[in-house]
Amino acid sequence: MRAWFRVAASRVTALFTSRRLDEDFDAEVRIHIEMLTDEHVRRGMARDEARRAAILRFGGAVQIKEQHRTDRSLPLVDATLQKMRSRTRSKPSSSRRRTRRSPSGCRIR
Repeated sequence: MRAWFRVAASRVTALFTSRRLDEDFDAEVRIHIEMLTDEHVRRGMARDEARRAAILRFGGAVQIKEQHRTDRSLPLVDATLQKMRSRTRSKPSSSRRRTRRSPSGCRIR
C-alpha cells in the first residue's frame, strides 16, 4: 500500500514539475553518453567515432525519454489536460465559425 501511495504521489508531483524532470532526465542521458564516449576513447577510438558508438550502444534516446514520460504520468489526467489545451488553442474565431455554418458565404480568391 505504501509503495502504491509513493508512486501515485510522485506521479501527481510530476504533473506540476514535468519541465524540470525532463531537463534532469536530458542531463542524465547526456552524462551517460559522455561516459560511454570516454570509455570508447580510452579503448583507442577517435572522439567522433567513439561518440557515434556510444550513441548506438546507449540506444534510442528519444524512445527512452518518451518511455520515461509515460512511466511517470497519469494517463487519464494527461489526456484530459491535452484535450483542454487543444480546445483552447484551436477555438475558431467568430468569422471562421460563421463560414463553417454557411459555406456558400465564403469568398474564393
